Order: sequence, then C-alpha cells, then structure tokens
Amino acid sequence: KLTPDHSIAESEAAALRAWDGCSRVVQVLATEVADGAILLEGVDPGTQLLEAADVPWAEIGDLLTQIHTVTPPPGFPTLEDRVTFMYGLAERGLRGSVAEATLPIETLDRARLRALALAADGRGNSIVHGDLHPGNVLDGGPGRGAVAIDPRPSVGDPSFDLADWVTLPMREGGTLEDGFDAIAPHLPGFDAERVRAWCVALSPLFVMRPLERGERTPFVEAMLSFCR
Repeated sequence: KLTPDHSIAESEAAALRAWDGCSRVVQVLATEVADGAILLEGVDPGTQLLEAADVPWAEIGDLLTQIHTVTPPPGFPTLEDRVTFMYGLAERGLRGSVAEATLPIETLDRARLRALALAADGRGNSIVHGDLHPGNVLDGGPGRGAVAIDPRPSVGDPSFDLADWVTLPMREGGTLEDGFDAIAPHLPGFDAERVRAWCVALSPLFVMRPLERGERTPFVEAMLSFCR
C-alpha cells in the first residue's frame, strides 16, 4: 500500500504493529514509511463488508474486542485530536455546499462540541481505529472472517468505533436500537447510552454527502433529527 501522506502511513503502520497477532486486523509484513509504503498480507477474497448481504455481527464484536483490549503504545494522538481533524475537514466541505442549506454550520458546530466533550471526558484508554466503517472491513474467507484495514488511530473511548455499525439497520428502515440489539450480545461491556451519544455527536458526518446528492431518505431524516 502506497500512501502519499507519509505521516498517515506512519500512524497506520504503528497501529497495525500494535495489533500484531490480532486475527481480525490485517497484518504488516514490512514497512518503508519514509516512502509511504506498507507491505500488507493478502486477504482473500478481500471483498468489503459493505457488499455483504448480512453483517457478521459476532465477527464484528470479536474485531472490536480484539483491537480495543490492546494496550496503546506511546505516541498516538488523542481521540480529541481525531475529532478536531474530522470536524475541521467537515466544515471545509460544508461551507458553500448544497448541503449547507439543510445542515447549517451552526448545527455542525453544536455536534462538534458534543463530540469533543465525549472525547475529552476521560472515558476509555483504547486504541481507537478511527475509520471503522464497513468499507474498511474485508471478508477474510470462511476460515477467518472479518478483517479490519486502514486505521486512523488515536487513543480514547472505544465506543467511537461503533457508530458506523449500530446505525447500519437504520439504512434499511430499522432503528438505532436494532443496531444495539445486533451487536450487544457479541461485545462484552457494551454501553448503549455511550454509543448513542457518539451517534448523535457524529450524526452530521453521516449526512453531508447524501445531502450533497440531494438524498432525503428515511436514514438521512433520522440522522438529521439527531443533529437538533
């Protein structure tokens, strides 16, 4: 894997090294971070889980458990840093876009403050993947199952990583509680209220691109209701 931003390659490699031996994470074979290069193991068939008909919830629970129980090595940014970066990027994308008419900057700012408060309150000291959506989890085949790739790591509250998963049933007409019911049996210590708070805090980030495309699906409307 070649990454033009060498700092991203370095942080990604550091997280994958920290997770060395975790079966639910792609393994690093070699690195040349000065060139932005990471040699990764092959994952077969390697299809993204967003293409899967059914979410393998037990495997996702195991994945989250594996990555969040590893002790963070020194040198990672905080989850507060990650949230600041994400919302800065979102603000630049929102200003002047067609989405701004429905999602004003003031709404984004309110969500940013919610997310920063969650990130800074001292809950959790895990390596947070930071970009754990279904497109960054691959099918490793019947002998292995779900395998995570492409971390944007930080240290903080592991509940952050659940937002992209528990909201999946909402895309099919379900509820957030359906997502909770799907993952909770497979994730010891699951904190529904904490995960709900992260879903609310991150809700604008789920709808910016759909709004730019003019989409007003039930999922978009539900996420907009979280933004209020």
